[in-house]
This record gives sequence, C-alpha cells and structure tokens, in this order.
Amino acid sequence: MSKVLIVHAHPEPKSLTSALKDHATTTLRAHKHEVQVSDLYASAWNAVASRADFLQPVQPDRLLYATESGFAFAGRSQSADIEGEQEKLLWADAVILSFPMWWFSMPAILKGWIDRVFALGFAYGVGEHEGERWGDRYGEGTLTGRRAMLTVTMGGHESHYGPRGVNGAIDDILWPIQHGVLFYPGMEVLPPFLIYQSHGLTEADWPEVASRYERRLEGLFTDRPIPFRTQNSGHYDAQQALKPRLGGGGGSRGPAALCGRRREFPVRTGKYREVSRLSGRRGGRRDRNPTASPGFRREFPGAPNREHFRGIRERNDIAAVEQGITEGLHQVCRPSVVAVRRQ
Repeated sequence: MSKVLIVHAHPEPKSLTSALKDHATTTLRAHKHEVQVSDLYASAWNAVASRADFLQPVQPDRLLYATESGFAFAGRSQSADIEGEQEKLLWADAVILSFPMWWFSMPAILKGWIDRVFALGFAYGVGEHEGERWGDRYGEGTLTGRRAMLTVTMGGHESHYGPRGVNGAIDDILWPIQHGVLFYPGMEVLPPFLIYQSHGLTEADWPEVASRYERRLEGLFTDRPIPFRTQNSGHYDAQQALKPRLGGGGGSRGPAALCGRRREFPVRTGKYREVSRLSGRRGGRRDRNPTASPGFRREFPGAPNREHFRGIRERNDIAAVEQGITEGLHQVCRPSVVAVRRQ
C-alpha cells in the first residue's frame, strides 16, 4: 500500500478535470492506496507569496522572499498552510498535479502553491555545493524516492501540440513543470496523462477516458519514468553545462532521452534547410537532404546516406525522412551539430 497526494487546481467541481481527480481518488483507493487531496480552489488556497508567510521575519523592513523562506523553514516559523502542504509532500510516495492548461501553463493558484510550498531548504538549496556539485537537485533532493505525474486537460487538438504543431511540442511546454518543478527536488517524473479537445468531450466519451486513466494510475508505481539526466551523474561540468560529446540538452522522448536535446527537422515549403556549421549552402534541391553535405558525412558516418533517401525524398515523405535522420543521429548524438530550426 502506497500513499498518493493529488494537488488539484480547477474552480469548477463539475469540470472534466475535477471528474478525473475524483476518478483517480476512487481508483487509487480501490487498489488499497492511501490518498490525500489538496483541492486548491475548494480550500481557497492563498496563491500570493507575501510577508505573512513568515511568522518571525529576519528582515522586517525589506522582504527578500527566498531568504525569509529559508530561515522560516529551518526555524519552523512558516505559516501553517505552507507547513501543512510540505508535510503532505513528505508523507506521499507519489504526487499527481491535476489541472487544465491555461495559457500554456498551470493555473496561477497552482503556481502559487509551488511558489510558497517549495521553500528554500525544502525543495531547493539542499545539499553540498562544491566543485562540479551544485547541491542536491535534478534527480536528488528532499523529495527523492517519490514519483510524480501530471494530469492535464486542454482545449487544443493533439496535432497543435505535436513536434510541428503551431502551439509547440507538448513535451517542451511541460518541460518547466516536469523537469524544473518536479525533477528538480528529486522526484521521478512519469509521462503525463493528457486530454486534448477537452471541451468537446461528451458523456459517451467518458468511459474510454476513464479506462485510459485507470491504466495510467495502475502503473503509477511501476511504469518507467522519463529518463531525465541527473545533475550529479557526471554529465555536467562545473558550470552545469553538458560535457563535450554529450547531447546538447535535456529531453524526454526518443533520442532525447539518451542523448540530450531533440534535433528537429521541420519543413519549409516541403524542403529541408540545413543551417548548421557543416554546410554553408542554403536553398535548392540539395537542402532537401541535410545529410548530403560532405561535412555531415564526416561528422556522422553512421547516419543514413543518399541512397536511403532516394524515393522517399521525391515523395516528400517527411515522416520517413525524419525517422531516417533521427535513427542516424541516435548513434552519435553530439552538441552543436545539425542545428536545424523550424521555419
């Protein structure tokens, strides 16, 4: 039996997001898990960080919120609502953040919960700072050993949040929350449970949605988390930049999980355009295949060659082209190479 904290942020009890919260509570308890719910709107959570958060301020004449937060946490002089939520986080084995996507992020009330509850000394500023070690964070910290998952509803179509979607890739939009808020203090982060076109769902759609959510909840303690790079695994240098010959950043899926930041190969009027240091050519038929340049072939001898793209290039089969390039890059992921940007 495990313990699960659901932090819920939706003002309407009859909303789809609230229904998912209720369904998660019922499902998890049916599987013998203990569940606590922090319903931020129902409890009238105060989302505004202020001097009132500290019962014994160190500098009464000027508010330095992070400094006061650290002293208050260490001295147990935080306001009762903050301390109560921290106790819930320490109690939990898993945390689910349940919210609708508003303007490409979480509702302000949930952001205010994070701002106030994730105090200095609790969620950050933890551990030794020396040499290449900048404390215990990104895979280490106070909340290590716990799991986390986002449950997010949104009105847009799934294609809008795809790799070429007008809204941007959903993994990138959720990166500050999944990597920055949850992974930072040490939690293992599972892929999110996402509902697109939420405003268009009907009662007839609910059984399928509920069934999918149940499967995710059943795997809350067994599914594989997103393989983010941990800070103190030896991948980063003293300036917290990835070391040479490692990928160019973080990521959550495909080659990104193993090699760092995803490479993107979007399209401009049906053509690929290489803008990396490997080739100065721009435009023309040659740009349909960024692997054609001699520089690219020297850098990536294992990448797909011209023969691989014969036929699919003429059909302008973008998915096949991208898959071929990605498979080649998967072998050699290196930073500063193949900087292809969306046009």
